Amino acid sequence: MPKASKTSRHRIRHVCTAICLTAAHGATTLANLAAPMVPFRADTHAKLLHFVRHAEASHNLQNDYTAHFDASLTPAGVAQADALSEITGRMDFLELVVSSPLTRSLQTATDGFVAALEAATPFCAHEAARETVNYRCDARRSVAQLALDFPHVSFEHVADEDDELW
Repeated sequence: MPKASKTSRHRIRHVCTAICLTAAHGATTLANLAAPMVPFRADTHAKLLHFVRHAEASHNLQNDYTAHFDASLTPAGVAQADALSEITGRMDFLELVVSSPLTRSLQTATDGFVAALEAATPFCAHEAARETVNYRCDARRSVAQLALDFPHVSFEHVADEDDELW
């Protein structure tokens, strides 16, 4: 595989910081919103990836990682995902939205990519997108339960009905 040029590495780093949810000491903000989007050239065979961390969830707010099973977004987290949606709604070329199968990530993807959802862009959950499996908040509900709340998401890349990682 050819080594990435400095320019292409810069673009990847720029895109990864252009849309980023950050959390620090209980205060969560949408960062780097003023950063311009890197133009995508449709004549290339390259794929453009945007990485987004989940918005504020209950375990982040209370700093309690053991009391919240498959933690969901707080009202502030929902507002963050809504703000993200304003940005992603201006993106021209979304082919796929991938999320971890945790509720907080699926909520962020659903609320943060409304235009993609309305355009029938495929959404899929994938176990490999999970951040950690250290605490109760990192355990997920069954696929059947998640599919009821997120019917627009394909769970074909989640091999086990129940959380075998937990």
